[in-house]
Amino acid sequence: MIRNLILVFLVCIGFKSIAQVRFEEGYFINNKGVRVDCLIKNEGWLNNPEYFDYKLDANSQVKRGTMRGVSSFSVSDEYKFVRNTVDIDRSPTEYDLLDTEKKLNFKEETLFLKLLLVGQASLYSYTDNNHRAFFYEKDSEDIKTLAYKKYKDASGSVGVNKHYRQQLLTNVSCSDIDIQYITNVGYRTDDLIRYFIKYNTCVNSDVELINKKKGKNPLDFNLTIRPGINFNHLSLKRDKGESGSLGFNRDVDFGNKVTFRLGTELEAVLPFKNNKWSVFVEPTYQYFKGEEEIVYLETRPEPRTVTVDYSSIELPIGIRHYFFLKNDSKIFVNAAFSFDFVLKSDIEYEEIEDVILTTDLSFANVPNFVFGAGYKYKKYSLEVRASSNRDFYNTLPSWTSKYGSVSFIFGYRLF
Repeated sequence: MIRNLILVFLVCIGFKSIAQVRFEEGYFINNKGVRVDCLIKNEGWLNNPEYFDYKLDANSQVKRGTMRGVSSFSVSDEYKFVRNTVDIDRSPTEYDLLDTEKKLNFKEETLFLKLLLVGQASLYSYTDNNHRAFFYEKDSEDIKTLAYKKYKDASGSVGVNKHYRQQLLTNVSCSDIDIQYITNVGYRTDDLIRYFIKYNTCVNSDVELINKKKGKNPLDFNLTIRPGINFNHLSLKRDKGESGSLGFNRDVDFGNKVTFRLGTELEAVLPFKNNKWSVFVEPTYQYFKGEEEIVYLETRPEPRTVTVDYSSIELPIGIRHYFFLKNDSKIFVNAAFSFDFVLKSDIEYEEIEDVILTTDLSFANVPNFVFGAGYKYKKYSLEVRASSNRDFYNTLPSWTSKYGSVSFIFGYRLF
């Protein structure tokens, strides 16, 4: 089973190396103010980038644009980043690390700011992991920070410096916007975009939203039927020295069995990184049946039959990453933590004369990890998946078991 897991990881690495990246139409402005039309690798940036990769045409080599030589760049009318030197506060946001000062600790940095909205008053954002900041530009003046900071007050409670609301009231306001409206504006992308639209409309300024995909649903859901074949292996072992075993051999290896499985997957495609990431849950029915002969005692060499009849509902919950190819096709890798809900776990050792073998051999609900890699084309998919071993007897001190599987799964997407 370990070799199978290693094989899956090698396949994943191979997929990643051959996967084609998406270069989309865009442009950048260099330090001389010259516009260069090109193909830019659309990373679906969750965090603001420090650089970007581009090609002058489809057959050119990949080059890299950096803040040193690029003043702004745009990809497919979906993203636009503008280089600017601004004041930014990077105070921690985790409670244990919160600053005790209400005042913002500004430092000057040169960044690629994400342009969210263009108008007489324009709005920018900067995201770096858990840190987010917003900026505005009015009447082509310098870009200014919208001040916001969490801090810890003398009593240990979390306080919030919301000076950005005063900035909006003083610098980005008009007769149609009252104070009550401003006090309800949160330090969030949607709230601030709505506010800047309202302001620009009030002053009769044209407004352009840069991210044209903003109106889409935040999540896309896929429902897929996923039948397949499992190559399962099960072995049982009991310590012969334990009290109650009477020195009997109870070890049995049922070997590899080919069984069928049937699952239904609900996948939510996440709205960033160009829809390359998703989360999924896949309730699946699977089973294992086997029969083997073993010898209990060397002094009584007649073989006895051991049978197993096990079935369960597995519930993998995991994350998936896609590598897009051409013509509606893509390859993917995924990993999941899988819960197991046992439906049936009948283990029977054939009786031997004058000996009573009494042991409760019901399987426990034991979770494990699964790893997979596959290919999708339109509504169809094929995946190879391997699971880590389960020990169904982890609560019984004298028993151990090992159950693992490799699966080949076919998928058909309903929607």
